[in-house]
Amino acid sequence: MSRHTGQVKWFSRDRGLGFIREISKDPDSADDNDIFVHYSGLRTSSDDVYKTLYDGEYIEYVENTMEDGRKIAADITGIYENELMCENVYKKKQNNKNRRKDDEDEQ
Repeated sequence: MSRHTGQVKWFSRDRGLGFIREISKDPDSADDNDIFVHYSGLRTSSDDVYKTLYDGEYIEYVENTMEDGRKIAADITGIYENELMCENVYKKKQNNKNRRKDDEDEQ
C-alpha cells in the first residue's frame, strides 16, 4: 500500500475524529473530497499518548475505503513516518515530570 501525504483540515479532540486533505504532487488530480480520520488510526510510539491531531499538521497515511465508499485514513504518522505532534507533547510532559521529581529528590 502506498502512503499519501496530507494536512489536517480539522480534528475534534472531544470526538476523536476529523478530516484531512490530501496533498497531491499533480495539481490536475486535485481531489476535493475530504478524507475521514479517526483517532484509532493514529500510530504512536506508546499507548500512553493521548491520540490527537492538530489543525494544519502535516501527516502521512494509508488510504482505505469504507463500506459506503468514503475514504478513511489509517496508519497515520508524521511526515516520513516520524512522530506526530501529540507524541512531542507527551514527551515534553514526561520530561517535565521527571525534572520535578529530580528537583524534589535534591531537596
